[in-house]
Amino acid sequence: MPGFQAVRVAQKTGDSGGAELDMSAILKSVDERHEHVNKILDIYKESSLTLHILGERFGATAFEALWNLATTPDVPVRCCTGSGEELEHATKSLRSCNTVVLDMSAISSLFLLDRVDILEHWPIDLVVSRGTVNELRQMIANESLVHEQKSGVLIKTETGLALVERTTEQKEAYIKSLRHLVEVLEANCKIESCKSLAAMDPKKRETLVKGFGQYGAEA
Repeated sequence: MPGFQAVRVAQKTGDSGGAELDMSAILKSVDERHEHVNKILDIYKESSLTLHILGERFGATAFEALWNLATTPDVPVRCCTGSGEELEHATKSLRSCNTVVLDMSAISSLFLLDRVDILEHWPIDLVVSRGTVNELRQMIANESLVHEQKSGVLIKTETGLALVERTTEQKEAYIKSLRHLVEVLEANCKIESCKSLAAMDPKKRETLVKGFGQYGAEA
């Protein structure tokens, strides 16, 4: 999940009179963050928490939430029951349809598996909501604001503290991959606004947006 947006570092005067780095505030923040993350993940594992709501708790989208779930040990990606009947029904639906709508979780899965290229040769029409593309573009904009600086996230693990660094080269490669993703989507999918969402009952629309985000509700 995204790390701390800002960390305040204070200095205190040691016994010798020199300035020392005060890590107490940072360590307290790391402990609180670790506890908060574990609580949210426990809720996710035991309930029907959507990827959007999960990501929102950490200032992220369903795209980033899925990415982090897939790389977090002992936390499953809950997307289906996994039964044979369910798989058979999904396969039949895919074979008989003439259009497939790609939501944020599907796009994130293809990105994670490095299989975005299959969209270039998909045999039937593909549709992506305008809100989904806008959200991806916003992610690129956010990353681009800070991509020239080397950064890192201080996290707490079962064995202690760890600093996960991210080099300038890694940031640039990630932004380049996101831009390529958007280019593939725009070249091979119909990007459509969801007019029916605006015509929906306000309470139902609010429930959808809260659970799946504007981009997910449009999809």
